Amino acid sequence: KDVRVRVKVLSDKWEELRVLAMNRQSKIFELLMTLQKEKMKELRGWMTLTEDRISRMGSIGINLEDIDKQMREHSVLQKDLESQQTIVNSISNFIIADIGEGKSEGHVSSSNSNEQELEDQVTALGERWIHLCVWIEDRWSALKDASKLWSSFSTEKEVLNIWLDNSMSTLKQVERSPTEDMKELMIQLRLIATIHAEVNSYQRKMSSLEKTVDFLCLRYESTSASSVPESVTKDLELLQDRWEILRDILEAQKQRISSLGINIENYLESPTVPPPSREPQQQQHEESVSKKELTTNAIISMACKSNGGVAEESPCGEDSTPKKRKITGSKRIQFETSYAKLVAWLHPRLEPSYEIKVDEDISIESEVNKTFELGKDLIRTIISEADFPPDYLENVRFKIKELEALWGYFDIKRQYSSLKSNFYKELASLKKFLDVSQKLIESCEDIECLRTGKEAFIKHSETLDSIKRLSKEVALCPGALQDPSSSVKSDLYSFCDKWELIESGFEAKEIELIKRNKLLERQLKKSHATENRLGGGSGAISSHTNGNMKTDLGFETDPNKMDKLRTIYSDVEELEAWMNQTEKSLSSNLDDGSDHGNRLLPGLIEDLTALEKKLDNMNSMGSMLMTEARDESKAKIFENYLKNTHERWTSIAENLKDKHSSYLHKMEKSRQMEESRGEILQFLKNIQRDYENLISSQSHSQLTKPQELSQRTFKLLHFKDRIEKKRQIFDELIKNTESEDPPWLELQKNWDTTTESILNRYNIMKNSSADYGEFKSLAAQESDWLERLEKKLRKSTLTTAADAEEISEALDDIENFIHNHSSAERLGRLEELTESLSQNGIKFDSVFVETNKLKDRWNDLSKRAKERTSLLEGLIVEAQEWEYKILSVQDWLSERDMLLSSHLEHELNVDDLPEETQVHNCNDLYF
Repeated sequence: KDVRVRVKVLSDKWEELRVLAMNRQSKIFELLMTLQKEKMKELRGWMTLTEDRISRMGSIGINLEDIDKQMREHSVLQKDLESQQTIVNSISNFIIADIGEGKSEGHVSSSNSNEQELEDQVTALGERWIHLCVWIEDRWSALKDASKLWSSFSTEKEVLNIWLDNSMSTLKQVERSPTEDMKELMIQLRLIATIHAEVNSYQRKMSSLEKTVDFLCLRYESTSASSVPESVTKDLELLQDRWEILRDILEAQKQRISSLGINIENYLESPTVPPPSREPQQQQHEESVSKKELTTNAIISMACKSNGGVAEESPCGEDSTPKKRKITGSKRIQFETSYAKLVAWLHPRLEPSYEIKVDEDISIESEVNKTFELGKDLIRTIISEADFPPDYLENVRFKIKELEALWGYFDIKRQYSSLKSNFYKELASLKKFLDVSQKLIESCEDIECLRTGKEAFIKHSETLDSIKRLSKEVALCPGALQDPSSSVKSDLYSFCDKWELIESGFEAKEIELIKRNKLLERQLKKSHATENRLGGGSGAISSHTNGNMKTDLGFETDPNKMDKLRTIYSDVEELEAWMNQTEKSLSSNLDDGSDHGNRLLPGLIEDLTALEKKLDNMNSMGSMLMTEARDESKAKIFENYLKNTHERWTSIAENLKDKHSSYLHKMEKSRQMEESRGEILQFLKNIQRDYENLISSQSHSQLTKPQELSQRTFKLLHFKDRIEKKRQIFDELIKNTESEDPPWLELQKNWDTTTESILNRYNIMKNSSADYGEFKSLAAQESDWLERLEKKLRKSTLTTAADAEEISEALDDIENFIHNHSSAERLGRLEELTESLSQNGIKFDSVFVETNKLKDRWNDLSKRAKERTSLLEGLIVEAQEWEYKILSVQDWLSERDMLLSSHLEHELNVDDLPEETQVHNCNDLYF
């Protein structure tokens, strides 16, 4: 009994404990359900707010600033989504507590319905969560693509604008300063060649920009309700228009330089032209753009990492296998370092304006050989590796080939500079000798000294021959092709002209000295004859004057004074005899300016100089005797006698000096004219010889290549320059001479015959070059216009127009584009230029082919344009008809809607049905 009591007590306690435990569990489950429902309510409210927030975000922005702002907002949205991830995870493990034990069947059914409702709510929340994640991921991907496209568009647009501004300013500066000076032309040519080289690279940027705009249009058409702003298409059209203007100006400048006889294609295709350097502003802009892209990418990557499972992107790191680490080891670093150093050293020295020094490359040549050995060793190391990367091997091989090419160009330029330096050294030393010879000719009065200088001059002719051979080596050197402004030939020609003048000067000076010596010998013989004649009659004069002197002056007792007086009278007699002879010569030979009288003047001047000393002695001795005279009247007579003699002497001396001065001036002028005449004759002889050599070296067949036309025009330009340099001398020479003299008439005839043929040929070649340049420019413009027309015809497809207005705009665009262009005039001008070139003996196959090709293409496109305009006109009519029908259907539907609404409001009954049906049938038949 006691046991039963204890068992019953235990059973009661166990039941109480079980009831308490169940009640406790029910309360915990109820609290858990309450918390879970609150979390669900909180998540549901957050989703509602987020969906409302998404609805206000709108479509993707139409510029980079709006997209950046949207990306920042989207990053905040992603962080909010991540913060709700824990709540979603807790709800996904939702616990439903079954506390229906001991409850009635009604309570169990209501509990089942609550569980079903909770499951539906959780499922709905899961679907809404998945929808939000997918939308946010798609939105992030679309924003990234749009940001990349807009960044690319802005970068490429700014780069192209900067380049176009710089290139346009450079070309306008060239256009404002046209010149024919070779140095200025070479500078302008290098600028044009640089811009021409840049055009190809920036053409790819322009194509990339056009593709970017097309991608933007497709992106906005497919992913958003907004469209690309008109400013984008306007910016693109503005860039295209500026590009076309730049191309036209560039072609015009190329045509102008080609018209001067310079083969511009050789400079445009030159492999040694260094890559164009970017402007500092452009570099700064690109650096800022790159920094901006890096910052944008960093923000995107951080946002992706913070997004967790939503829109996460795993970066692809580079492979760092042991094999690649081995290849990029010390050998590759040494090779890359040496290669970069050599390329940086070689590029500025390959500039056309850089002058290479002879001893400049002694230390660098060993470095080049060492780099080649490093490259070959690196290639062997790469090949020895298993599964070597081909791009690394090709990169090293390409760099070795590039370095070999650059070094080859440098070696050619070094050899050319060495030959050119030796040529100018030899020419400078020979110029010094030529200057010494010129001074010898001008100052030498001794024929023996002159002949010694002439023999030395002849010996130096061998040096001149060696210089000519050296100039041929310079001209044949491959480096001469890269130095079109070289003046080796012109310097040699001018030096040879001066050499020939000095050579003829030696001959003329020798002849002049021989004639002068002969004249002096004759004058000396005449002087001796005069002295003998005067000596024979001196006794009679003395006897006659003795009595007079004794009587007149009273010097009978003074023998010293008598001797002085006899000396005075002897000098007077000699002076009077010379003055008589001189007056006779002046009156008979010198006044008429005859050659015989002119030849007597140097001898008379020498006699005058010698006799002036006697006259001075006679005057001083006479003055002394007059002061000692005893009879003043006799002294006065003697004074008058000496005075008359002195006055007569002064008059004759002044007249003779004037004649001699005039004679010297005339001889100097005659000598200069003869030298100029000899210079002109030698120049005509040389230029005629060079022109004949040029004609004989060229084939007489018609020109078939543009390079041949440029080469011939350039060579004839040198002939024209030589003629223009001598023209001033020739004009002054003809102006200062009597044109009726046979020698000068012959010189003028020779000048006209020689120069006119050369200048006429040069003008033909120059006009042909200008015509060919204009042809190329017009052909390029016509080809570009036809390309744009074809592009417009391709764009105006049926899918591009949605209604009659858009079709009409496409039709107007095509018609205006065709009407605003005078293609017939341009094609006519091309045919005229082709005919002009053919008449000048210049028949390029490319000219005829290109002309016919443009004509055929214009005929084809004009036919296609007519067909397309006819088709578009038909489409406009059809679209208008359909629009009219659509409006009619809309009116009918509106009318039926109003009728049905009226029937609903007025409650149509059965009696009204037959009448309404008949009305409807009539309206349907009418419609």
